[in-house]
Amino acid sequence: MNNQLNICIEIDNDTIFECNAKINEDSITKSAIEVENKLQKYNADVDQVRSIYEITVEILQNILNYAHDSKYISENKKEATGNFKVSYQTNTNKYYIYSCNLIESNKVNKIKDIVNNLIGLDQKDIRKLLRQSMRNKSNKHEKGAGLGFIMMAKYVSEPIDITFEDVENDIKSFKLKLVV
Repeated sequence: MNNQLNICIEIDNDTIFECNAKINEDSITKSAIEVENKLQKYNADVDQVRSIYEITVEILQNILNYAHDSKYISENKKEATGNFKVSYQTNTNKYYIYSCNLIESNKVNKIKDIVNNLIGLDQKDIRKLLRQSMRNKSNKHEKGAGLGFIMMAKYVSEPIDITFEDVENDIKSFKLKLVV
């Protein structure tokens, strides 16, 4: 496995944009800007582009922090492996954002708990939960405040879809699907 992030944007299953970049702090913003610029060239809705930009940053940060192969490449810089794709369906006017990376099995229940707590919340409830979580230091950990999924939920039009598949021993494939 290589340390490349595959970014792909497609419309109705036709790829219109694809690039490879290592996932690290520097490439997260560059990748999100590249996705944003490409979507703007295709006259995507401004609000959807903003949402996809924010989601892209959150997903890539989650991969960087939680991938089983995430490692420090210098004192304060990490690098990890993962896949990321944005697709658009003209018949529904929706963007589908997918990511996949490998995680340690002991992180599965925490992710499930966070996502399950978001089920059924409307945007007002999500904003309230976000404010509470930002003030509540009990959710804070060495990799941030644990706000990534709440931030993603703020921008999606359908519930967050997660799946886990066994890969080997204590490693699972973590797949995430979001709809904007």
